[in-house]
Amino acid sequence: MDTFLIDTHSLLRYLIIILYLYVFFRYFSGINAKTAFSAADNKAGLFLTIALDLQLLIGIYLYFVVFQFQNGEMNMKDPFIRFWKVEHISGMVIAIFLAHLGKVLLKRKKEDLAKFRAGLLWYLISFVVLLASIPWPFRAHLGGRWLPWA
Repeated sequence: MDTFLIDTHSLLRYLIIILYLYVFFRYFSGINAKTAFSAADNKAGLFLTIALDLQLLIGIYLYFVVFQFQNGEMNMKDPFIRFWKVEHISGMVIAIFLAHLGKVLLKRKKEDLAKFRAGLLWYLISFVVLLASIPWPFRAHLGGRWLPWA
């Protein structure tokens, strides 16, 4: 079960990145074409935040149940443990918070162009924070891999 959840958590990041790119495409297209903010535009952001929430739930389970770190002060000197214990989870929570904040703020806008711009801005900031918090394979000291089985 734990391996399944770890693999699911690892693979879900790609779906989330695709959803971010889809939202960027829709919102950027809406800005350029000056179209109305449609139900499909709203659903794109909704599906993104749902996927982020699912990822957060799996991550919280993994953090507290599967990866129980001990001896907190001693481990903070190790960059590997510090990343997983503090940096990864806090960066992801901030990214998810920013995505939800963007969703709320764009709903409050009256004009369609303002909705597209607000959503694009907040989702972009969220995306940058999210990308910085992922243990990518080129950050080898963090143990990241492209795929769980590779």
